[in-house]
Amino acid sequence: MTTTLTGHIPILDGTYEITIQDKTIVSLTPSNQPTDLCIGPTLFDIQVNGYGGRTCRIASPDKRDALAYITQLLRENGIGWWLPTITTASAAALEAAFKGCAQALDADADTAASIPGLHLEGPYISPLEGPRGAHTLEHVRPPDWEEFCRLQELSGGRIRLVTIAPEEEGSESFIKNCVQSGVVVAMGWADENRGFEDVFSPC
Repeated sequence: MTTTLTGHIPILDGTYEITIQDKTIVSLTPSNQPTDLCIGPTLFDIQVNGYGGRTCRIASPDKRDALAYITQLLRENGIGWWLPTITTASAAALEAAFKGCAQALDADADTAASIPGLHLEGPYISPLEGPRGAHTLEHVRPPDWEEFCRLQELSGGRIRLVTIAPEEEGSESFIKNCVQSGVVVAMGWADENRGFEDVFSPC
């Protein structure tokens, strides 16, 4: 299938005729045709907990179409890639969520093409009121590498980003292990009484 579009491309500072064949751009030709279409690179959202009334916390087979549904809505709004984000919960709930996401992505290659990984936000965050945000205090806990490895296995190796509180006990070794395994660590909170050097210099 071949599609031809004419649009203004801001990053190229001009109007172009674009030919797309089977989802691949095969030609890009300068054009003088008037157009109202503006074309740019797709966006990448690294934290989506849910959208359109659906959640990324898939815990049962009848919910596994949620990722496909959210992906389509995001694509329609210019987001081509995104990370389904699972937040602080009990160990059992996290295990069910990551297993559900993995099964959904294994079964749907088109949706998987827009989801290069999964994001674990918590439960290894600050227990303090305020920094904890909307995360349930009951399930906040120190970094646990063994637990993370279980979740990573259930996800099919898809956890690519983890948000933690780097000032909490056990975070330094956890961060080292994540980095060594290719997982990106984001800082969810840093105690204002400790400098970044205190938190990160051993890593």
